[in-house]
Amino acid sequence: MYNGRLNICLVDDRQENIQVLGPLLLAEDYDLLVANSGEEALELINEIKPDLILLDVNMPGMDGYEACRRLKMSKATADIPVIFLTAQSDQESIQLGFDAGGVDYVSKPFNHSELMSRIKTQLALKMHANHLEELVGERTVELDAALQVAVKANRLKSEFLANMSHEIRTPLNAVVGFSEILKGSVGKDLLAYVDQINSNSYKLLDLIDKIIYLSKLESSAIELNEGCHSVMEIINVIRTSFATKAEAKGLQFSIDCNTKSKLCFDFELLSEALNEIVDNAIKFTKDGSVDILCRYTQTGDGYGNLVFKISDSGIGLAPEFHDDAFEAFNRQTNEHNNVYNGTGLGLALCRKICKLIGATIRLDSELGKGCRVELTLPRIKYSSQKEFSYVHLKF
Repeated sequence: MYNGRLNICLVDDRQENIQVLGPLLLAEDYDLLVANSGEEALELINEIKPDLILLDVNMPGMDGYEACRRLKMSKATADIPVIFLTAQSDQESIQLGFDAGGVDYVSKPFNHSELMSRIKTQLALKMHANHLEELVGERTVELDAALQVAVKANRLKSEFLANMSHEIRTPLNAVVGFSEILKGSVGKDLLAYVDQINSNSYKLLDLIDKIIYLSKLESSAIELNEGCHSVMEIINVIRTSFATKAEAKGLQFSIDCNTKSKLCFDFELLSEALNEIVDNAIKFTKDGSVDILCRYTQTGDGYGNLVFKISDSGIGLAPEFHDDAFEAFNRQTNEHNNVYNGTGLGLALCRKICKLIGATIRLDSELGKGCRVELTLPRIKYSSQKEFSYVHLKF
C-alpha cells in the first residue's frame, strides 16, 4: 500500500486558477506540482510521476487533450489518473476528454466541495489499484516459486523412477534368462511354476520399460525426430506386433487404411502411441474384434489430417472414468475388469506422446460396450501426392 504524502500535479496556464486551487490542495496535506503548459507538464510528470493530474483543457500550444493522449501512450505514465478542468461542459467536449484517457472532469468555475470530493475519489481508487498490483505481484512471485519447486520435484521424481527402473531391470533380465533355460530342463511337475516365473518376469520388464519411457517424457528427455514415412510402415508395425496376439485370443483383427502416401511425422513416437492403444484394446477384449481405421484427408495446401480410430468389443469404460483413464497408474476397478492385469500406464503414455507430437487423443466408451480411441495428427505435411489407395487387412 502507498505510504507517505500523495502528490498532485496541477496543469493550468492561468495563474488565478493556480492561486485558487493551490491553497485548497495544500490544505488537504497533498504535495503540489505546478506546470503552466502541456509541454512543461509532460516533462515534469515523466520525471516525478504524481498520483493524480488536474489538467486544464484550453492552453496555448499543446492543449489538455493532446497532453493526456501523450501521457497515456507512455507505459510509465499511462496509469496516472487525469481529471480535466474545463469551462466547456457540452457533451462533445466531455466525450473528447474521456476518449483522450481522462477519468473525470470538473467544470469551471469550480465548486470547491465537488472538486475535492472528485479528487479524493480518484486518489482512493488509485491507491486501491496500487494495493491490488502489489498483492498480484506478491502472489505471482509466490506462484512462480511454487511452480519452480513443483517442476524440480517432478524432474527429481522422474529421474528417481528412471534410475530405480534401470537398477531393477538388470537383475530381472537374469531372472528372465534363467527361467528360459529352466523351461527346457525341468520336469512337467515344475514346468508350470517356471512358466509363471517367466511370464511374470516379462510383465515386470514391460512395466519397467513403460516407467522409464514415462520418466523420459515427463523430464523432456525425448525430442521430436520427424521424417517422411509411408503410412503403410506404421500399418505393418501394428500388423506384425498384434495380428498373432489377437489370433491367439480368437479375436477378429482388421486394419483399414486409405493411403499409401509418404507423410512427415515422428515414426517412433507415433508407433509407440498406437502400440499402447492397440495393446490395450486386445488386452481388454475377451471375444469379438479389434478394428483399426486409418484415414488421411488432404487440405489442399500440402498438408492434411491423419486420423487413427481403434475400436474393440471389450469390457469398455464408464463415462465417469474417461478422464482418469489418461492418468498414470490409474485403473478402473470393478466386477467387469478385475480379472484383467494392467498398470494403467498405456493411455497415460499416449497422452504425453500426443502432447509432444501435437496430436489429440479422444476416448469414447461405455461400460460393457467396447471402447473407441481416436488419435488425430493435424496438418501433417505430405511428401508424395499419390492418389488414395485403400488397404484392408483382416486376420
